[in-house]
Amino acid sequence: MTRHDSDHYTILTEEELAADEYFQQWVLLPNDDSNRFWLSFVRKQPDQSGKIKSACILVQQLSGKESHLQPSLSNHEKRFLKSIIYRELGFPDPVEQSEKKNQNKIRKWTVVAAAILTSALILKFFPIKGNDYNTNQILSENTLPGEIKEILLPDSSFVILNGGSSIAYKTGIKEAGIREIELKGNAYFKVKRTTGHTPFIVYANDLKILVTGTEFNVNAQSKTTNIVLTKGSVDVMFKNNPTIADQMTAGQWLKSDTLHNKFVKGIANTELYTAAWNQKEWHFDETDLETIAGLIQAYYGVDVIFQNQAAKQMMITAVVSVKDFQTLISTIEKTLDLNIQINNKQLIIH
Repeated sequence: MTRHDSDHYTILTEEELAADEYFQQWVLLPNDDSNRFWLSFVRKQPDQSGKIKSACILVQQLSGKESHLQPSLSNHEKRFLKSIIYRELGFPDPVEQSEKKNQNKIRKWTVVAAAILTSALILKFFPIKGNDYNTNQILSENTLPGEIKEILLPDSSFVILNGGSSIAYKTGIKEAGIREIELKGNAYFKVKRTTGHTPFIVYANDLKILVTGTEFNVNAQSKTTNIVLTKGSVDVMFKNNPTIADQMTAGQWLKSDTLHNKFVKGIANTELYTAAWNQKEWHFDETDLETIAGLIQAYYGVDVIFQNQAAKQMMITAVVSVKDFQTLISTIEKTLDLNIQINNKQLIIH
């Protein structure tokens, strides 16, 4: 049985899938090969998508809490990972149970766990305010690592949701006196201006972003939230301290400094973002590697570490598909004569 056997992955439970080495490598550091396999797997077997998403959540949660876990695991480490998963979900350790009892209980527990995790994520990341939330259903959209989803909201606003990200919103967003979206991860927003100029609010990490009609990119994949405004203007404030606020105009970037409770702003090359989202291409025109490193972190969720500090100022001109991460790295290496190593969720530039 090979790791690329679709039939094999079909019969795995969520916990067994989360403990699979090839699956972990895709979740933690997707590449062109793994993206093709897993996205094809989901398209051919849509009934497996729920299991895939729940397993993704487990791997992502554990990779954050257990920093010593690497994509390549021994059989012992896989058993250990599976034990951690069950303890995280509050269930008895399956390693201590008989194999026959486990097979019957695991399927029941994983369905319950997936429902609990989904509900917990929505409740944690979507700010419930007022009684009207009791009568309006909260919807959520999620993407797998490496997947991009285009979402048309009921109010005709448009969201391009990057890989490993999610949004949540009310079904009555079109009729509401205020339109609210909760974002986890990375997304590009094209907000529809309404006749009554109904406010549109994006909650991302510790920030509240207020707009009426504009286009902007929000990256909330880490604790520091980054915003790039391509059209219009937005007001940004801290959710817990709205007196600390700033206004952005088109062509600016802004990020939150949570340590000092302030914002940092600068001039952005908005074409890098509009081309990436609208044309699915990176358009680099004498773009320095430090800027590209920020895009890589925002778009692919990969940290970039410069062992060679001088490399930050190196310039590159190229057009590369955003879907081909390996080609992007290879282009940088060959063009700038650098050595780039990929280690877990890190790019190390020598």
